Amino acid sequence: MELIVLGSSASYALPGEAAAGYLLRYEGQSICLDLGSGSLSHLFGWQDPADIEALVLSHLHMDHVADIYPLRLYLNFDRPEKTLTVYAPEGAAEKLACVLSPKGLEIFKKILNFKTISESTIKIGNFKLTFAKMAHDIPSFAIKVQAGGKSLVYSSDTTYNEELVELAKEADLLLSEATLNIPVEGVKHMTAAEAGQLAAKANAKRLVLTHVWPAFKDEQTVIEAAKYFSGDIDMAAAGKRYEI
Repeated sequence: MELIVLGSSASYALPGEAAAGYLLRYEGQSICLDLGSGSLSHLFGWQDPADIEALVLSHLHMDHVADIYPLRLYLNFDRPEKTLTVYAPEGAAEKLACVLSPKGLEIFKKILNFKTISESTIKIGNFKLTFAKMAHDIPSFAIKVQAGGKSLVYSSDTTYNEELVELAKEADLLLSEATLNIPVEGVKHMTAAEAGQLAAKANAKRLVLTHVWPAFKDEQTVIEAAKYFSGDIDMAAAGKRYEI
């Protein structure tokens, strides 16, 4: 299984980056986890977006879903023979469609086939996905992806919690949010230090820090995680590839 980072920034992206988006590929098939602002452009650099098996949205904050709007226009006008299955939290279709014009809504409904995710395990092509509810401002799901005997766990946006530790047990690659450099009261995100603690407690084999606030995206973030996790740590960035 291969992970390609399409975007890794929290909330906004600096030049050359994009908001959250991750492409997973295995044996000729691929899925996307999230598609935040700017990530669709990077996806084009790796493959035709029309050929992914599905788009999986961990939650509905704009920095994780915004590029679904240009994606549906690309599919409608350039690949009209294609429709796309979108796995997302309950009510996603209605919530995402509410900003569209009547014509835009018609395209949205024609092109995108929404399926509701819950705490369950499903198969998408060659991939097995397990979802666990997280602690965030809106419904958010961490996702464990398994293929070829390997596993990746994506934290989505969340605070540190034991459900995530359990999901991430023995993960070959833990893709963990590390939005903050210090805890901020009322902000439901993890720090890099907490990401390191998560990786250590879950006994993950590798930690990739993502969803880092742009101002904190430096070597100190990795240093903070390394205080708790002695394994391999890297900082996600658009264009990086990881063999799992």
